[in-house]
Amino acid sequence: MNVGVERVEAADAAGIDERLSAGDAPFVISDSVGERVRAEAWSPAALRARAGGREATLDRSETPRFDFDERGRQRYATSRSTVADALDLVEGARAPGPCYYLRGTQLSAFGLDDDALLPRAFQAARGAMVKRLWVSSEGSVTPLHYDTRNNFLAQMHGRKTVTLLPASEHERAYPLGYTGTNLVSLVDPDRLDAARFPRFPSELLLTVSLEPGDALFIPPFWWHHVRSLDLCVSVNVFWQLRAEQSLVANSVEYLRILYGRNKLGRLFEEDGEDLGSRLARLAERAHARGLDCAAALLCAGSARATLSGMTPGERDALTPDERRKVEHWTFVGEFVARTGKTPRADEIEAMLAGVTSFASHPV
Repeated sequence: MNVGVERVEAADAAGIDERLSAGDAPFVISDSVGERVRAEAWSPAALRARAGGREATLDRSETPRFDFDERGRQRYATSRSTVADALDLVEGARAPGPCYYLRGTQLSAFGLDDDALLPRAFQAARGAMVKRLWVSSEGSVTPLHYDTRNNFLAQMHGRKTVTLLPASEHERAYPLGYTGTNLVSLVDPDRLDAARFPRFPSELLLTVSLEPGDALFIPPFWWHHVRSLDLCVSVNVFWQLRAEQSLVANSVEYLRILYGRNKLGRLFEEDGEDLGSRLARLAERAHARGLDCAAALLCAGSARATLSGMTPGERDALTPDERRKVEHWTFVGEFVARTGKTPRADEIEAMLAGVTSFASHPV
């Protein structure tokens, strides 16, 4: 079943590239990897033969859902196992549980990072890539969550159903918060509790069924819920979001986390443009979209990046008023990162004007 999710053929390179350039909507690529390659490299038997002795992370859940509690603590157990032993458990399990998930280990750790074995769709991924293996028992469920990178999820064995929700629906998705790798919703779209979650936008849910050979593009910050209809083997590739893709409502929490870690100092540097100027321009666009928390964080990150890029002599040449403004901008950034509160509109306007000037003409 496809509800509102476009499907394109793997041979349509121009269509795939056009959709990836927009990067704002999911789509499915049909027949992205052939049946022979799937059988020879990605069936459970092939994985056991090719990588059975390698170590992997194995999750065990007493229920089908690999879930988190309301404090963000996982409700499933995690251990290390050989691939062969993990496959024995996965193959013998099914809902209602216990269920198993061999998850997230990089393909290179298994000796499976060979382009000849991977979906053709992966060749369209841009920039630094992380390729991972996911093997799940029948009936396993990954709760509604979003990732902060672009994602191609390719189905190699078995079938999955993926339910998607646009990135614009952050607050109505009842986000639990950051779990360490992604952000999770409190809502189970399979069993919607309308009394507890009355604002959940169920009318906007999209559903797609992935058959072996299909690859699904999931844009960053799009919510997705995944159910394994059979024993499933999937591979995916994550790659860095583009700056423009961060200008959505549910990127704010991600930017708060990154600001707390490194003041946005490693955000979007890959394009070669001066980071202070790039962040200032992004702040203007965030403000234009009504994302003033994001705008404040980007302004503060721009001021810090510009200051860090100065020579000692340039920093010494700053006037007391310029120093005071930089201190104020960074104070606002720390406040927003810590509290999530939105500054006043006039405060944002003043920051945007000052930071844009500072990034363009720091002295």
